[in-house]
Amino acid sequence: MSKRVLTAVLAFVAVAVGVVTVVLARDTEPAVTREELLLYQAEIYPPLANGGRTVEQGMKPAVPDVRAGKVAASEAEGWVMSLRAVREEVLLVDVPPGLRDAAGLFATALDKYVEAAETFQQAAGAGAAERDTLVDAAVALAEEADRAYDDASRVIQQWRRRLGLGPSAQFPDPTAPSRP
Repeated sequence: MSKRVLTAVLAFVAVAVGVVTVVLARDTEPAVTREELLLYQAEIYPPLANGGRTVEQGMKPAVPDVRAGKVAASEAEGWVMSLRAVREEVLLVDVPPGLRDAAGLFATALDKYVEAAETFQQAAGAGAAERDTLVDAAVALAEEADRAYDDASRVIQQWRRRLGLGPSAQFPDPTAPSRP
C-alpha cells in the first residue's frame, strides 16, 4: 500500500471516529434548551416551594413535639395532604427529555416526604413505646427525601451551568462551596 493511500485511509478513519463520537455523545445525553429548562423550573418551583414550607416549617421543627406526644394526628395529616398535593402538581408538569433524571429524583423525594409525613401521622396517634420508633423512621425517610431533592437540584444546577445561566437561588446548589 502506498504512503498516499495509507494517509488517506488513516484520515478517513480519524474523521469517522470523530463523527461517531459526536453522535454517540449527543445520543447519550438529551439536550435541554435554555427555554425548556427555564419553563420547567418556572412550573415546578411554586409547588416545590409549598412542599418545602411544609417540610421546613411544619415537619422538621415539630419532631421533638411529635416525639413528646404533643402533635395531634390531624396536624400531621395536614402535612400528608399538602405533600400529596405538591407531588400531584409536580407530576403534571411536562418534562423535557434531558431533565427526566431530575424529574424522577424530585418524584422520589416527594414520595419519601409523603411517606415521612404518614409515619409522623402514625407516630402522633401511637403510644409512647411505639412513638419513638416511628419518629426515628420518619426522620430517616425525610433524610432520604432531602438527599433525593439535593440530587435533583444538582441536575438542574448542572444544566444551568452548561447553558451559561449560572446557579439558581430557587434550588439548593450542592456543588457550591459551603459557608463557614
